[in-house]
Amino acid sequence: MWTLTATAERNGHEPLAYLTAYLGACAAAGGRPPDGKALEQFFVWLRDPGDAPGSPDADGPAP
Repeated sequence: MWTLTATAERNGHEPLAYLTAYLGACAAAGGRPPDGKALEQFFVWLRDPGDAPGSPDADGPAP
């Protein structure tokens, strides 16, 4: 869990909201880690630097 919150914080995201969104995605995947596009939304380090602030891609997963 610490690596998830540290990654979120290091990339300018609110750690608790990021963790809550990730755990929600795990619950939606039947208690397993999300995969495919559901997982890719949590790869904050892959964001396009040209994303406008406030866009879903720039902000990461919705809480």
